[in-house]
Amino acid sequence: MRKFYLFYLMTRLSAQGSVMLVGGNAESYGGWSDDPYGWFVQQADSGKIVNIDVSEASDWYPAYFINLGADSSSHELQIPNIFSANSQNVYHDLVTADGIFIEGGDQWDYVQTWKGTLVDSAIHVVFNNGGVIGGTSAGLAILGGIVFDAENGSLTSDQAIANPYHPRISFTDDFLDILSGVLTDSHFNDRGRLGRLVTMVARRAQDHGEDILGLGMGIKTAFCIDQDRIGTVYGKMITVIHQTDDTELYCVPAEPLRFTHLKFHQLLHGAVYDIDNRVLVDPGENMSYYEMPYEYLNNYSDLTINGSNQSSENYGEIIVTGITGDSDNWWYGGLGTTVGDTSVPDVVIIPKMWTDYYYFPNRIIGGLYGIVSDPPKFAFYLDDNCSVSINENGLMTVSNYAHILDAFPDGYAGYLNSVLPGISDATLHYFTESDTFDLSTYYIVESIDDELINSNYFAIQSLYPNPFNPQTTLHYSLTKQGIVKVNVFNIRGESVDEVVNEFHAPGEYSITWSGEKVSTGIYYFKMKFENEIKVVKGVLIK
Repeated sequence: MRKFYLFYLMTRLSAQGSVMLVGGNAESYGGWSDDPYGWFVQQADSGKIVNIDVSEASDWYPAYFINLGADSSSHELQIPNIFSANSQNVYHDLVTADGIFIEGGDQWDYVQTWKGTLVDSAIHVVFNNGGVIGGTSAGLAILGGIVFDAENGSLTSDQAIANPYHPRISFTDDFLDILSGVLTDSHFNDRGRLGRLVTMVARRAQDHGEDILGLGMGIKTAFCIDQDRIGTVYGKMITVIHQTDDTELYCVPAEPLRFTHLKFHQLLHGAVYDIDNRVLVDPGENMSYYEMPYEYLNNYSDLTINGSNQSSENYGEIIVTGITGDSDNWWYGGLGTTVGDTSVPDVVIIPKMWTDYYYFPNRIIGGLYGIVSDPPKFAFYLDDNCSVSINENGLMTVSNYAHILDAFPDGYAGYLNSVLPGISDATLHYFTESDTFDLSTYYIVESIDDELINSNYFAIQSLYPNPFNPQTTLHYSLTKQGIVKVNVFNIRGESVDEVVNEFHAPGEYSITWSGEKVSTGIYYFKMKFENEIKVVKGVLIK
């Protein structure tokens, strides 16, 4: 046994293999699954693939893999107890495989039966020797570095958000760890699991100081991750969340979760994502690039929106229809949009968010559906016991808790088959009692009024170089004396530096700004002279 563990430790230092995550639901010959499962066979070099389960293993998978080109020795293997999991015959069968696929079921069965056994070790040997590991549903859930183990049963999003320390939230940290730093969740959209994934990511941040990547896998979707940990979406869609430099967290027992400034992507078939560097490599053919429209809008009025009232959706610019019709409208194209009264511009409002479990998917996807409408918008997700107050300056204050998905930064957006919405680089906030959010920030930072563009008093000639690293110079001129202020803002509308605040005589000026203390991204140089504002966008690339 000592020789085995030495061999095991040595393999842990070798090149790692590839991974296929499958969100659940039916695979089929000639259907959506042929491409990702064909990829799995290729990653196994068309060799032997073994599909495993604690319960009765399916003979359908080996037949399917063989049909896609796997070796005829591919087969199913039931490993129902610890005795079997420590069998040398089972171990030999697994370590001689080129790919191992873990079926769906109950992840706690897998954890308590296989953890620390020869099955656990064999999966690592295959992976660390360059083989491919895959899983669907519960088989997917155990492949992350942090496993939601469901020891105490499953839980819903509303339970998790209301109490981040709900007894059903339990983790296993020392099982397979095939995808270190990642927590996965399956059946993500059809069971409305966004709230529970956000809560689990929050718990790891609160309890362990971890900044993990949350992957929510939709049904009939696979995420195929190569040896460089770059994954391609096949089928429908996946959701990716992680913290940012501006994330704030309040996570305590029996109180609603506060977790702000989370990066949010919902990626459609064909998208390519780097899970280590947390960047979208390729949006795929279903999403296209959009730039925020530079409009001057600040027409807010004092208003309170009650989350328990379905008619509150009318206050937004876009109303999503079909939410309380068939519970599968999100999947079959039953959602639509109509125009609201625009009391709150650029917003889609989803009231009664967690009222009925069967409508969770319609409401979550409905908010995204409205956001991806042109132009992109905020989505307000409001529960029955929540309200938000908005004043004439666009300052929103939360009562109890509310969620906001903010799509205002430039990014990619689109629909799969005109039904399922996708978006990149959005920002997700879970707000609690008395939290505030400034809806007008982006207008203040980014807006350009036509009258100001034609002003003769001052002009921005250029920002050069752009993109820049780490310095750039803003050139501007004045034909009138007065106080000039120049501030630099990030894409969230937060001021990161004040570079000028002084009296200028008429003339030409230049200022150099260094981005050494901030991260790569888009920054806005806002110049204010008297009551006039002009903005230029710069891109810092480190």
